[in-house]
Amino acid sequence: MRLIAFAVIVACAIGALNGCATETQRRLRAIEHESTYGAIKTYPYVAQEQRRKTIMEGVDKLRSGNSAELVRELLGPPDEVYPLYDKRKPHLKRVIGFNYVYVLRRDAERGAAYLKNEESIIIRFNPNRRLFRVVIYGFEHRSPVP
Repeated sequence: MRLIAFAVIVACAIGALNGCATETQRRLRAIEHESTYGAIKTYPYVAQEQRRKTIMEGVDKLRSGNSAELVRELLGPPDEVYPLYDKRKPHLKRVIGFNYVYVLRRDAERGAAYLKNEESIIIRFNPNRRLFRVVIYGFEHRSPVP
């Protein structure tokens, strides 16, 4: 009888722990709902001159640890937002942050960045919404954050 009672208590405890998400897990779930990948609808796409200028001036002001809100303030709204997955364990599809993508030019909807003749800036954030990397594709510009 004691063994059954113990098993029931353990099962209830495990169920309770599985239902209790950490703050980080809640933030990561919210990121998946915020995803806007594929927001650009017409191709070829070229950012308007004023938007390009705002993005290029803003990217030089970025620093590691900046908040997502500050990045939006400096660069404007991103063209795409999507989850950042752990590439070391791709089979788990574990979200470890998110990306803001600022597209300056894209000739096609599908394919790798070089096939789409893409010029873009990808801002990577951790689960706490803090910038940790800036990746620049398709043009020469020194990244302010390694």
